[in-house]
Amino acid sequence: MKHRKFAVHACVAAAMMFGAGNMAAQSAAEFPVKPVTVIVPFDGGSSQEGLLRSYVQSIQEASGRQFLLSPRPGAGTTVGTAVAAKAPADGYTILSVSPAMAITPSVYPDLPYDAARDFAPISLLTKQAYLLVVHPAAPYKTMREYIEYARTHPGELNWSSSGAGSATHLPGELLHYLTKTQVTFVHYKAGSQRLVDLMAGRVHVTMASFFNVMASIKAGKLRALAVTTDKRVPIWADLATIDEQGVTGYDFSSWAGLVAPARTPPAI
Repeated sequence: MKHRKFAVHACVAAAMMFGAGNMAAQSAAEFPVKPVTVIVPFDGGSSQEGLLRSYVQSIQEASGRQFLLSPRPGAGTTVGTAVAAKAPADGYTILSVSPAMAITPSVYPDLPYDAARDFAPISLLTKQAYLLVVHPAAPYKTMREYIEYARTHPGELNWSSSGAGSATHLPGELLHYLTKTQVTFVHYKAGSQRLVDLMAGRVHVTMASFFNVMASIKAGKLRALAVTTDKRVPIWADLATIDEQGVTGYDFSSWAGLVAPARTPPAI
């Protein structure tokens, strides 16, 4: 009798497992049946948001499904990332990530999420060089001149960033650590405002993506001093790298990718 009861329970359990697996396969095949929200932990108009907009447009054209960008800026990307970490693991909320995903755990000790455990990778989308840019009226016209100015005017230059621990902050910390110089870091909640203030002369220097600053450089509103990667960028081959201009070994590239909440079914 006990064996018979065990067999019945085993058959019921197997049927339930088969049914659940079949339902999961069906839901993955049909996914998505409603719009997918892509959380961008930067403000609207940021380089990350602009980059994701182009990818989302291509995905929508290829799939015929709707993907919605949702900017959630704040606290060096941790606000939007926390929202994504708590989202249902059904594939309908995914997160845009950048170097800040790897940086913030070392900067913010009490994060409401675990960057390694709470997310599952979807794809790396791109890697890109940044530019070191200054106001066009700045007295330093090369990277060497900028470093010398920072050395002789310690703490006087204001470096604008999109938040403590962000990809526009720590590369600046590295640059000034390597050159034994000092600037004052000014952190913005809205990353786009740091460029507005730079063009207005309220701050003096920052790093930014080609996407965010090339139009302003061409219009004469900003001046680029160097490329942040260890090799020159083909679309602007005349612009030397920071490494070439005396900061040996300096190399920084930004990147963008997509992740989902950790328990999202792999098929989805």
